[in-house]
Amino acid sequence: MSLKRLFSLCLLAALIFCQLPASPVMAADYPSREIRLIVASNPGGGDDAIVQMLIPYLEKYLGQRIICEYKPGAGMTVAWGYVKHSTKPDGYTLPMSKVPHLPATEITLKEEKQHEWDDIDPLYNIVVDPNVLVVKADSPFQTLQDYLEYAHKNPGKVVVADTGIYGDDWIANMKLQRIVRETYPDFEVTYVSMVSDNLVLQALLGGHIDAAMMNVGGVFDLIEDGRVRALCVLDNQRVDFLPEVPTASELGYNVTNSSSRGFSFLKGTPPEIKAIMEDALHKAANDPEYREKAARAGINIATMNSEEYAEFMNSELEILKEIFAEIEAQ
Repeated sequence: MSLKRLFSLCLLAALIFCQLPASPVMAADYPSREIRLIVASNPGGGDDAIVQMLIPYLEKYLGQRIICEYKPGAGMTVAWGYVKHSTKPDGYTLPMSKVPHLPATEITLKEEKQHEWDDIDPLYNIVVDPNVLVVKADSPFQTLQDYLEYAHKNPGKVVVADTGIYGDDWIANMKLQRIVRETYPDFEVTYVSMVSDNLVLQALLGGHIDAAMMNVGGVFDLIEDGRVRALCVLDNQRVDFLPEVPTASELGYNVTNSSSRGFSFLKGTPPEIKAIMEDALHKAANDPEYREKAARAGINIATMNSEEYAEFMNSELEILKEIFAEIEAQ
């Protein structure tokens, strides 16, 4: 065989090999270097607190260091635009994925965002932080029913704050309003959006607003010390560390909403690598020491595997399409 012929065959073999997906043999070495965890918000916030608590346990089960990179902005679209165009689907970039943030931006920023819904390959959900409707401790609203009846009889007089239009708190308000109006057609409150939990709490404690829709994790301490009263939790079951707070469903209003924090890979990540990371996340999330720390911090651990997580994300997308269509039609 001529040297030219041999060189051509070697080159062809190399080209074919480079186009093959990672094999189980290659995945057996994963991970062989540090992993970048992409947080779609600023350091020091709620997402960062959850991630920093989890990282030591994820490192324990992966056997590699994890480095956080922060890509805040536009409801996760900055982070996922970066993941899509500046990283490879090789398992060494682990982006956070949040619901309802990702489904909401899929609808509201369809033309502006730099990634597609199908670029997201759901991997594992760790935290479900339910929304909770709260009032100041000295509020005349002792129960959810008090709140609903007053807002029905006095349209627009109740001022309710959230942390931004299209965010999970705002979506929770819209979902509750949608269900409540089946019973109270004249139910109407005035919504005010603020930029952070801290500003919402300052306004609530200062008596400048009547109620707030927040996540349990963001107001847990104030509920515990008695400065704030929780009227209902928007979840399927009561939160373990707030056992006295009823769910909206048990009060007759079948509505759930939360800020779920999980992780997804960029589509195209080899399934063998995805399985390794999913297993490590599962072990970390169920580590007894981690769960004990999370409970003390008011973090509600609610895991979903990749199939459950994908179903949850797609279901939320369809629900939000209906809600946003109704709002646009008003």
